[in-house]
Amino acid sequence: MKNINYYLVTLEIVDREATDLTLGDIERVKESSMSQFNSSGIEEFSMNEEEVDQMLGDRSYSGGDLPYQTLLEIDNTNTQKKSLSLKFYFDSDSAYGDSASFVEYLTSFIFASDKLDKSDKLISINREKKLYEDWDKIWKEFYSPIWVSPIFEIVPSFLKENYSSDSLCPVYIYPGQGFGTGGHETTHLCLEFLSELCSVNSDSDSRVLDFGCGSGILGIAALKYAWKKGISTWSVVDLVDIDEKALENARINLDWNFEKDVAQKLLDQKSVNLKLNSNSNSNSSLLKTDYSYKLIFANILMNVLIQEKNFLNSVLEENGFLIISGLLKDQMKPTLDEYLENNSSLKLVSQRVKGDWGALLLQKKTR
Repeated sequence: MKNINYYLVTLEIVDREATDLTLGDIERVKESSMSQFNSSGIEEFSMNEEEVDQMLGDRSYSGGDLPYQTLLEIDNTNTQKKSLSLKFYFDSDSAYGDSASFVEYLTSFIFASDKLDKSDKLISINREKKLYEDWDKIWKEFYSPIWVSPIFEIVPSFLKENYSSDSLCPVYIYPGQGFGTGGHETTHLCLEFLSELCSVNSDSDSRVLDFGCGSGILGIAALKYAWKKGISTWSVVDLVDIDEKALENARINLDWNFEKDVAQKLLDQKSVNLKLNSNSNSNSSLLKTDYSYKLIFANILMNVLIQEKNFLNSVLEENGFLIISGLLKDQMKPTLDEYLENNSSLKLVSQRVKGDWGALLLQKKTR
């Protein structure tokens, strides 16, 4: 039975530019909250409803539907705001200790700069005990469908029965564990590239590698498209992560997107493979395989992308595509240089930016 209480840790930053904190620092804090301290979910926002209304001004839209470009405008403004609020949720059996340890880590990390001390009003860290009865209500109010393209829309699992998507392949994601719901710019960029690649077909079964899969959203989207169209492209997917909880979440999402008997059949027939890498320093140590991949997603941190560049290139098929994301805008060029340096087999196909984040689409040349 679930605990009747959970713990909420809130990080409020009044003016990020006045601190030494970078967007990379914020991402490291978020990643550590889950990988080291068992956070169950993260809520991030910086624009309030009043500010959104002010931005829309006199523009009126019928039926409550906002044009995609208007949503992008709101999103871009949101990422440029100086203030930032992060809420970290802890609801496991060890939530009391995990949340307390996270506060210690957060305090040490945030106030490590010589520019800041604990009396500063630029940053505040709070921890409080909450009643669990409000948990479902909180995350159901926070998540809503995310339109990516006419092919893909990310839909929270709790809306599956009552929401009609206009996309070809709605991808249902259980958003309660914080392992990637499609809302982050980097995931969105990967799905935009995937939408463009949907016209690339193969005459035989081809494999997809979702490297650092999190919720499995990217690999599942590719597989679901293949099933929807009845094609062999992307018909086998390997979901790889260093976090066992991430793979558990990916397994749940597989059930949401396929009937349970079909999901189990996909696993039994090895059309979907959930692979845990127990070595937290390297994903590639797990994948000592003869397989090569037509499509690889690598939506992870820059340092891991660079560390694994040779491995990812070695398992990419000729003419295959590698989608690299998880990068801040200023990390795109140095990462691209790393992948193209002394490696004439890869070429840049496209690059995209959304807010402060970017993604690269590479292709392996034919020999």
